[in-house]
Amino acid sequence: MIKMKIGRIVNNVKEIVLTSLWSRKSLLYLITKDALKILSFFDRRLIRKYKYFLEKYFQEDKKVVKRKRFGKFIFWLRKGDLLLLKEVFLDKDYFLLESFLPELNNIVFDLGAGVGDYALFSSIRIGKRGKVISVEADLQTFELLKKNVKENNLKNVIPLNMFVSSEREHSIDFIVEKLRLRKVDLIKMDIEGEEYNALKGAIKTIRKFKP
Repeated sequence: MIKMKIGRIVNNVKEIVLTSLWSRKSLLYLITKDALKILSFFDRRLIRKYKYFLEKYFQEDKKVVKRKRFGKFIFWLRKGDLLLLKEVFLDKDYFLLESFLPELNNIVFDLGAGVGDYALFSSIRIGKRGKVISVEADLQTFELLKKNVKENNLKNVIPLNMFVSSEREHSIDFIVEKLRLRKVDLIKMDIEGEEYNALKGAIKTIRKFKP
């Protein structure tokens, strides 16, 4: 168990060194977080301190917004968004399943768009005639998504600030009708357990387009 935890610390250090954004503060955070978690196995009193540390850092994470270049893209993001970009642009997580890759001229739904990591990834692959419908419910995160779309001049990305569910005006079917989409090729979801309700609100779209 301890070896696994130490191995995780090493991997986290590698992640921060590779990404290099806010490296010193992020490295200190990851080491402290993992160290507290390991020590809590031996002293249960540290669990409360561990949870407090996570909550405090998370709140600070959401306050700090910086403009950073990542490859050929420019991102407005918070420290907490750092590892998400690593997963997309360094680890290439979206390449793990070939069927998950957007193709030329595709119309893609990006539910739980965050700051736009998947939107930017998809916008390159789908070309000028494709579209990415990027939906983000959290207002602060949505503002960063809009900034990133504008900063990188992504004409094929449509950002929407709303939550997706099975309710009529919050459903995928409603968005498809409102935007008059001629097809839907791919639906990507990362919406904190609401995937089932989102699918219930996409029955017409799935039957018609078979994404």
